[in-house]
Amino acid sequence: MTNPPAAEKFIHFQLKQMSSRNEHHRFEEICFRVARRRISNNVKLATGPVSAGGDQGRDVESFVTWLPEQQPHAKGFVGRASAKPVVVACTLQKDGLPTKVKDDLAKICPSADVPVKYVTFCSVVPIPAAKQHELEQWARDTYDVTLEIFDGITLASMLAESDLVWVAQEYLELPSSMVPDYPGEEPPPEWYRDLLGRCRRGEVTALTPGDLAQVRPGLRHATHDNGVKADLPEWLGFMARFLDPSAGVSDEVGMRARYEIAVAHIRGLESLTAVETPIRDFVRHAAASASLALLEDAQVLLMYFGGAMAHGVDEDTRTVTPHELANMHSELVNTVASLRAATDSATHPVRYARLLQLDALLALHPAYSRMTAPGQPAELADPVETDGPPAGDETTPLTQATRGAADQPLDVEADEEGEYDDDTEADFIDPSWLADVERAMLLLGELVDLLPQVPAFPVETLSRQFDLLVPVLVDEPGYDKVRDGLDAAMERLEGDAAAAHRCRDRAMKFFNLGRPFDALREFHAAKAKWWHGDTLRGSLLAMRMIAQTYSSIGMTLAAKQYRLTAASLAMTSDKDDLHEVVADALVEGMDAAYQQGAWLDAAGLAQMAVIARNALVADAFDYEKHKDILQILDFDMATCVHVARQYWPSLEHVLLTALGSTGWEDGLLALVEETKKAYGDCHESAFLGEADRDLCGTPFGDAGPMRTITFAGLGTRWYVEVANERLAVLAAERFCAAAQILLCELVDLDPLLVPQDVRIAIRIGKPLGTEERIHIKPSNTGLECKVFLTPYAEGHNREALEFE
Repeated sequence: MTNPPAAEKFIHFQLKQMSSRNEHHRFEEICFRVARRRISNNVKLATGPVSAGGDQGRDVESFVTWLPEQQPHAKGFVGRASAKPVVVACTLQKDGLPTKVKDDLAKICPSADVPVKYVTFCSVVPIPAAKQHELEQWARDTYDVTLEIFDGITLASMLAESDLVWVAQEYLELPSSMVPDYPGEEPPPEWYRDLLGRCRRGEVTALTPGDLAQVRPGLRHATHDNGVKADLPEWLGFMARFLDPSAGVSDEVGMRARYEIAVAHIRGLESLTAVETPIRDFVRHAAASASLALLEDAQVLLMYFGGAMAHGVDEDTRTVTPHELANMHSELVNTVASLRAATDSATHPVRYARLLQLDALLALHPAYSRMTAPGQPAELADPVETDGPPAGDETTPLTQATRGAADQPLDVEADEEGEYDDDTEADFIDPSWLADVERAMLLLGELVDLLPQVPAFPVETLSRQFDLLVPVLVDEPGYDKVRDGLDAAMERLEGDAAAAHRCRDRAMKFFNLGRPFDALREFHAAKAKWWHGDTLRGSLLAMRMIAQTYSSIGMTLAAKQYRLTAASLAMTSDKDDLHEVVADALVEGMDAAYQQGAWLDAAGLAQMAVIARNALVADAFDYEKHKDILQILDFDMATCVHVARQYWPSLEHVLLTALGSTGWEDGLLALVEETKKAYGDCHESAFLGEADRDLCGTPFGDAGPMRTITFAGLGTRWYVEVANERLAVLAAERFCAAAQILLCELVDLDPLLVPQDVRIAIRIGKPLGTEERIHIKPSNTGLECKVFLTPYAEGHNREALEFE
């Protein structure tokens, strides 16, 4: 760090060097960035072919908008921005600057369809103050415009200030060591600065859900933090890229982007006119879907819009009427009612509980058809949002404990808080203003009766929403019941979360001490105590750590089951911050199959993992960010391809077919050559000896007509044989995972088992005639039996399969 004058001198020197290097376009970019922060953010670079008159002296010009009306509460220069048409002219010319100024004004002013009111002239060479005043007076007398001149010293001073210093770093090579300290200014969080820098440098280029999730925290932070609200137009520009279907953006991603943009406009810019169409599109799209996440977001968005309308925001320019809002509200109410009627609360209790909550919240919306807007705008209150972790929350990285991505369950305090906390009380609301308070209380009463049966329901969000409306609801019948039910649920949640943290800490100590069975006991307890909607992330990460522990003791099918279950639960969750869990857990599930020797199965899971990473993870294949998980993926698959090519060439095509065509496999094939060098010219028998020592099964053990799964525990060696057919293998893996978990559970009981081989033949379907489902064969050397299992089928009761 240095002081501002030193940084200004360096910047001024670099600006002067641009003349000798003839970097006019780069200087235009700098002036454009300065204009957006010091003049108005509604400016753009002006371009035009010479044959069409070039840019007519306009290097930067405004487009129609009114910044003060957009950001009435913004700080600094943004709050003082001009709404009048503005033009910026730039030059690196050293001589004859007064003539250059007059020539540019002669091009700028007569060419305007709308009269220009403000012109800024930027030059790296200083113009004497007396000459500047003379030119400013001449511009007023000749063209009735306000002229202001920014010379190199003025520009250098601006570029050394906190909100523009990044421009000097990007365009003028200002070293980080020369970035000044800014006394009295609280700097933005480091995560925010890093993310904004990456977006400015164009490093967030994909348009997947993962990339949107990466941009969203920055947009939300700028929306709600006055200290960085000047960045909000930039963030809106970054998010607007997700609205372009021609760029391959999916409908789902586009709708999520519309939601974020609409909220930022309403909450950050306090403007409705730019988002009326996106809000209409979003609400109607949600009302036509069965997605609870979309319906919940539509409910929040409608409340935001209605609240802003009630406070008179954009009263003279908006086109959405209270009647139209009432119709949109009715569409959502009807959709939720239909979904609730079609949902069995016994079969799908969490979904039914969420529908009850949504129905109740819609009943607590304003009665839009009776709405009248007050004459004067007022500060808007924040509805509580349900989507995502707090903006900018930093999550502890997964702990590396053994080979692979061993996961320490993260600190889930971030997931126990909502996106926007709100202490605003609703004592200004008259219950008669709301849609249907009586119905809302009946629905909430039904919901709190259901809460003890649905620990996965995110009760904390509902509790905050209820507390916000306490002044309105306190005199309603059923208030005491709802209050006590929510308080009891919160006590369970907060108590369980604290206990889960302690279990996790003890588990990691046991794991690192090489005591896996003690670690398993604590991880299982943490998983159960975190099994709430508000702390689901902790539970899923505990499951991944349980899987890592099973893997470390050779119970690879138990590990695979836990990893794929974690991926499935994360995928079906509506929490975007869990999507990376999907991709990582699939890679780890692939690694479990690899360790088991089921290398064709591993290839199929690798394909799923790559697709998931591309769709859900920002910078999915950036090694600096995801080194540990990508190393597993690359190492396992490169080894599989190399071994097939080296020893069993007929399997290479089968393996590559299983990997599919995602584009990732192109880079993988390049790694195969490096893998070949690492293995050297190892003979097949020597390789199989190494594999027998390092793995839990024979490589490509899933390639023949029969498959044998092997594992050992408590002195017993298990050999499970099954026909290599999909349904049969699924049943056998289910059986083996259960057996491995049971063996681990029995360790604490210290059972006395006869050391022996256990040989089991798995069959699917029902046994013939009077044959039992478990048929034990007499043997003097071990235990041999045939077991009949029910094959998985759509619609089959999964709990019954697990119980079997």
